[in-house]
Amino acid sequence: MNVLFFSTYSLPYISGMTKYADHVIKYFEKRGAHVSHLFFYPRLYNSEKRISIPYFTQLYKGFLSFHAPKLFWEKIKENDVVLVNYPNIEVLPLIVCAVLQKKKIVTIFHCSVILPSGFLNLIIGPFLFASLIIHLCASATVIAQEDYILSQWWSIFFKKKCVFVDPPIVLPKDAFPIKKIINSVGFIGRISSEKGIEYLIEAVHMLKNMTLYFIGPTQVEGEQSYRRAILNLLIEKKVRYHFISNPSDKELADHVSQLEMIVVPSINQTEAYGMVQPESMCRGVAVIATDLPGIRIPIKKTQMGLLVPPKNPEALAHAIQKIHDDLSHYVNPENVQNARMQFEPTKSLEIIYNTLTR
Repeated sequence: MNVLFFSTYSLPYISGMTKYADHVIKYFEKRGAHVSHLFFYPRLYNSEKRISIPYFTQLYKGFLSFHAPKLFWEKIKENDVVLVNYPNIEVLPLIVCAVLQKKKIVTIFHCSVILPSGFLNLIIGPFLFASLIIHLCASATVIAQEDYILSQWWSIFFKKKCVFVDPPIVLPKDAFPIKKIINSVGFIGRISSEKGIEYLIEAVHMLKNMTLYFIGPTQVEGEQSYRRAILNLLIEKKVRYHFISNPSDKELADHVSQLEMIVVPSINQTEAYGMVQPESMCRGVAVIATDLPGIRIPIKKTQMGLLVPPKNPEALAHAIQKIHDDLSHYVNPENVQNARMQFEPTKSLEIIYNTLTR
């Protein structure tokens, strides 16, 4: 089976979507499929399997390219099925080409697109929504996290197409427990506006005795001004913090395992799950997350943390203190073993693979 996989971003750009794509591609190749991966960013040397699409400009986190439609047409012709990592703003020409060539389209739906305020985004927003509806109508199957997609009002029209899976993660091989850094709170991932990091800083500021660890990529496309604002806020609030930038997979695992807890303070539905939650739980780390569709599921499945309302630093500070004071209630060998069973990735990967072959 020849599979064309399209996503806007690819590793080494780090995000939940790029890690999800990497897990899927590796599993498909293990099963004997030939996967060609098309993406816009980062710009890399092309190979037979990984092809970086040339573009002439960037629009927020999307890309505009004159080369893309021709490349889409050629690559779709070479493959049996088209697998799309959504969201993206560049997919419509790909969908049109696939429909014209009568190729099966399978969509991995991660989340909706919520644009920042602004006149230009008021124009772009309706176009993106129309593109999404066309995309889903053309898809034979929509792979999604159940709690999240069913929270979208339009999902009633596509429910029969949906296959529900939790995002696959890589389970740690090391044993639990690992010695913890006392009074440590972590944020794992990209510094971007939908993550609600300012509310986490406010919460840690209220507690005084906590140290905040940021672990993840240094530069995030389209989020430079937000990063500057976060740095200024850390200084203004006199919060103790450390940045651990661009860690390798092993470094990431080592640093996360030493934390008492991580926080996922996302403020809107641009965040749909937070793969760092199950990854951290399986390494013996408690989690605090906002009570939003999709994001709340790992904690509900494992009881290894607490849910808080979005944009509420007081509730977040209370949850941080509560977990710190009774850490063994949330993180213990029984809970960690349960988490590793709950989030074992093979089942999700096999379901995704079967959607392409049936």
